[in-house]
Amino acid sequence: MLSSLLLSTLAVSAAQVSAQLNKPVANPSFYWPTMSNVLHPNLTPQSFSYSQWKWGLIPRSCKAAAEKDNLSPYDIEVLDVWLGDCDTKWIMCRHNKADVSQVNFVERFGRLPVGMRDHVRHVVGCIAGYASGQTGDVVLKGDVGNPSTASIWFHEVGHALDHQNGQYSNQAENFAENMIVAAYDTLVPGGVQGMPNPQPAWWQVYNQYTQVKNGMGDKIRKIPGKRCSRKAGLSDTIVCMGPAASDSGNCAGVSQFKIAQEGQGNNGTATPPPPEFGEVEYFDLKTGRLTSHKH
Repeated sequence: MLSSLLLSTLAVSAAQVSAQLNKPVANPSFYWPTMSNVLHPNLTPQSFSYSQWKWGLIPRSCKAAAEKDNLSPYDIEVLDVWLGDCDTKWIMCRHNKADVSQVNFVERFGRLPVGMRDHVRHVVGCIAGYASGQTGDVVLKGDVGNPSTASIWFHEVGHALDHQNGQYSNQAENFAENMIVAAYDTLVPGGVQGMPNPQPAWWQVYNQYTQVKNGMGDKIRKIPGKRCSRKAGLSDTIVCMGPAASDSGNCAGVSQFKIAQEGQGNNGTATPPPPEFGEVEYFDLKTGRLTSHKH
């Protein structure tokens, strides 16, 4: 049975979705790197700025993602990220040895249509391995700053949309892969019919990706002037990275840094950790320049 979040996202009934998404994942699969290289330049970049938190505090889900992969939470960089089409920040987490740089990590996230980003709470960039999307959080690994990985972002955010209470719908992979095809057909001039070869015959999956495309609607479209409308809450609870961070004094008062979820208290705004950042990086979309300023 499809999750209620997926149903609300697609705005169609479970019976309709089941009737359309009732086939195995395409085999052979589409060649995602080729599609990604075409998709990437058709994704609209945003101006952005970001700053790194003082070491010691971390969103609970970022800490859990590191520990799940046997990584130390002490090696996670926590970033406040502001994008040009949103007045509220995202909190992104990156392992300090991740293949993707901070600036590319933020820039690639900003290229996703804002309607998709609305459903993302945290993005975690770790070392090469699995990728996953759940409960509004997305874990990405490998060089996800490379244009050839654009499809991975759509796939994993698709999983985040299709996830509820730890259970995936029985068409999770089908939905996530058709999310890529639907986005390609929406954002790339000529759509899937103009895809570079070799690719599977697009008409064989036409009903699948069209169902996702129609259901997602504006969430995967480029709409000039569209602003964010956050759906996934602003952050998980903020916790201490571990005893070493606590012993250093960098987790003092951590119990007060609980984030109000959207629509609950404080109008959904977050009480951030102490503003003890180093430099803030600003990317100017008009000039294409990245500059650093003391915060």
